[in-house]
Amino acid sequence: MDELTTHLCIRKRVRFLNEFSQVLQLGRLQSGDGRIPGFALRSYDVGNGTLICAANSFRMHINKKGSTIVVDFNDLDKVELALAKIHTTGIGMSICTLFTGGIPLHAASVEIHGKQICILGPPGVGKSTLLWALMDQGAKFGSDDIVMVQFTGEKIIANPSVSLHSRLSKKSLEVHAMDCNQYQEIYPDAEKHWVPIETDCRVRKASPLAALFILQTLPISKSSDQISIRREAGANAVSLLLKNTHGLWAVYDLLNTSKLLSQYAFLLRCVPIYTIQYYKHFDILPKMTRAIYDQLLRVMS
Repeated sequence: MDELTTHLCIRKRVRFLNEFSQVLQLGRLQSGDGRIPGFALRSYDVGNGTLICAANSFRMHINKKGSTIVVDFNDLDKVELALAKIHTTGIGMSICTLFTGGIPLHAASVEIHGKQICILGPPGVGKSTLLWALMDQGAKFGSDDIVMVQFTGEKIIANPSVSLHSRLSKKSLEVHAMDCNQYQEIYPDAEKHWVPIETDCRVRKASPLAALFILQTLPISKSSDQISIRREAGANAVSLLLKNTHGLWAVYDLLNTSKLLSQYAFLLRCVPIYTIQYYKHFDILPKMTRAIYDQLLRVMS
């Protein structure tokens, strides 16, 4: 598979950014975390690519080829510096993947028995925590938060992150007996931290995708030890994939939607997709890891 090369140009610019009315606003995404002023993301079609804006003076331009990201921000502002780190490696790389014909899944990934699997779901559903629980059972770290999926002939390839850190909440760090003061916060007062992964614990090469597991939390009224796994198919599976494609909201109107939908259909034919419904708490993690291992063994047999 040819290597996908993306050039990053990081430059600081201390000034207020105006968002002009003559460019087409493609979408807006409001973060559920209100601790960062102006954290809502705005996406614009600027002719030669997409402009992503956040806060009052942060912007990121991705060209239509998906080969260059230019970031403007004030590096003296802690929030904007955090946004630059998060969004360049997050939505920036996701849009590059979409522009180059791939699909960026909002997921964590691990390698189990030589097979890569993805754990999908919205922010806060428990992807990273389950990722670490699987690593405690011998799985290798593939990626956290975003998995870049590429289509090469008849293969669907998951690209691991060879250098980016994992992200863990303060509570997850405590469960793993890790001192949160030893790790950098993702952004000020977030109580979520960047956690480095040792090289020998990482997946080093891209490999075919074996299965997708989409996390869905159950309401509190349900039994706390309840887990159900169901294979998804048809229109419901496509809907779940669309919902869990990172950055799609920002550039959907700029993409070849027929080609994109055909890729989802091809993914469904080649890779089994399961939903895991569960009540979110740390005590259920061993049961979830066993369920994923058992399901993967059935896929491999």
